[in-house]
Amino acid sequence: SVLHQLGLRLYHMNLQVREHAIGNAAARVASIILLLAGDKAGEVPGVTRITRMARAAGMDSDALDRMLREWVRQGIVDYDGRHLIIKNIDALRDIAG
Repeated sequence: SVLHQLGLRLYHMNLQVREHAIGNAAARVASIILLLAGDKAGEVPGVTRITRMARAAGMDSDALDRMLREWVRQGIVDYDGRHLIIKNIDALRDIAG
């Protein structure tokens, strides 16, 4: 039926939009961090909980936490769950695009 076909098309478009959004998540997060930090290395002021940053990036806070932990492993930031410190601002700028 026509409604069934429209439903399938909408479903597939929704998946494509999500896939595109997920692909840009690291760039969005890096841009938010750079904005909050005034594009300077060091401690990022005002980051005590990542829930708001996750919301601003349009992603789940658990996914953001995993991303930050990976960036800690790569030496890009330090993050202890309360404080976020930019260690390698050039790498963060590269991620932001």
